[in-house]
Amino acid sequence: MSQPVRELALAYTDAHEETLPRITGRYRFTDREVKAYVFPQTWPTTAHGLRHPGESVPTEVYTIVILATIEYAAAIYFAGSLAYGVNLKDKQVLNHFLAALRAREMPSSVEAQQRYGGSFVMPRPVRRPRGATK
Repeated sequence: MSQPVRELALAYTDAHEETLPRITGRYRFTDREVKAYVFPQTWPTTAHGLRHPGESVPTEVYTIVILATIEYAAAIYFAGSLAYGVNLKDKQVLNHFLAALRAREMPSSVEAQQRYGGSFVMPRPVRRPRGATK
């Protein structure tokens, strides 16, 4: 498995500086306005829910969800890589999202795009600090 603390730190920074502002249009979030969830999730391939092909080997990686509670937006990371963002202002999208979060089974990037439609936000590559490796 991966390194959850390191991945959480990188995801939290990316969500604060890049992904959540891109979804909401809001520049800054306080720590009280953001919640982080980290849990293991098993995928049928080594692509672990991302959009690239992978070997057909069951793989367990950490899923990280950074949730902006006031602005209703979330950034989802699989194995430290940004999978997608979701604007949660639509009640139906919010309900589907919270059900997946409670079940600790976040949809893959492809499934999320189908499930969340216009609320889905395509990822940009995660910016890593100079010298940092995955």
